[in-house]
Amino acid sequence: MIPEDESLGAVVADGNVDLLDKAIWTYGALQTISRENKLNQQASEYYVRQHDTQRRQVWARGQYLRWAKAEGARWVMQYGEGIWTVVYTALVVIVLSAVLYPLSAVGGLRRSSSGAALTYATGGPLDPSTVTGIRNLVAILAESLYFSVVTFTTLGYGDWVPLGYAKGLAMAESLIGTFIASLLIYVLARRVMW
Repeated sequence: MIPEDESLGAVVADGNVDLLDKAIWTYGALQTISRENKLNQQASEYYVRQHDTQRRQVWARGQYLRWAKAEGARWVMQYGEGIWTVVYTALVVIVLSAVLYPLSAVGGLRRSSSGAALTYATGGPLDPSTVTGIRNLVAILAESLYFSVVTFTTLGYGDWVPLGYAKGLAMAESLIGTFIASLLIYVLARRVMW
């Protein structure tokens, strides 16, 4: 078995894929033994290590598209084992979108009922050294965060309408939201099955 320190990185750098195959097999065997003995937490750790080693192996073999897919699975859902990883990913998408919506270059948002636009430029003075500026910034970000959550969850109340490039951002956010909700269900189902 290959230790989990820098020696595994040296094996990958040398391109010795045979040792990585042995490590993958070993982690799989340890995972099976742990699962048979009802050590679910350890089985989960060995599962993640096995997939981490597989990710390193495809990099060593020069299969960069498969590596990118594995890297995405690692960051977004920790190979199907990280419930909180999926939740953190969702929060990052929601907050990032909320910060981007009011940008004038993106287009901003418009209230359906009054037609008032919501951008950083139309929200009043945004000087962070004044109380009014901080209040205006917080109000803009709160409305934008509300729209972002409604869009991410695909509720779509219709009280805010995206303008310009914000339409594309809203469309992408709703697709990503649907995908991440599906990943959360997948990860939860994996956890129940153990």
